[in-house]
Amino acid sequence: MAERVKENEFRLVMEYGKNEPRFFANQAIAKQAVSDAGGTVIGGIKAAEAKAIQNALRGYKSQRYSIGGNTYQLDNKGMVHILEGHHPSYFNGEYQKVQSFLGRKTSVGDIKSLVGKILEQNKEAIGKIGSGQGSVQGVVDGVRYQVTIDGGRIVQFFPIP
Repeated sequence: MAERVKENEFRLVMEYGKNEPRFFANQAIAKQAVSDAGGTVIGGIKAAEAKAIQNALRGYKSQRYSIGGNTYQLDNKGMVHILEGHHPSYFNGEYQKVQSFLGRKTSVGDIKSLVGKILEQNKEAIGKIGSGQGSVQGVVDGVRYQVTIDGGRIVQFFPIP
């Protein structure tokens, strides 16, 4: 079950979630704790305002990927899910037991491109999924990602901790 961030709390997030996140009273305390532990701070992540994601997706057009005779679509609903769950600028504040985040500078266009690269790396596996449900993993620029497909739709995309 997702854990909701409380107002004025920051979650310590270390690079690609390699360490268990912990709550801290504020970002300065979180940064000091990570520094003391010799870790790398990605930042304190807190819930974004709902209008931030609306603004980011204004004019969004679904992306279609043709792989092995099938077409897969990353529609608005799928992109909202990705941004709310895995982008620090649009995060909805609901932490999973294992939580990963894309880089803060990752754009919607970057996400579309990364999804396409992971699908291309997994043509054979994607062919077996067809119009059903399944997940594939791939590596782009040294980062491992997972893409989940359900009924021809891209429903999940995230970096693997």
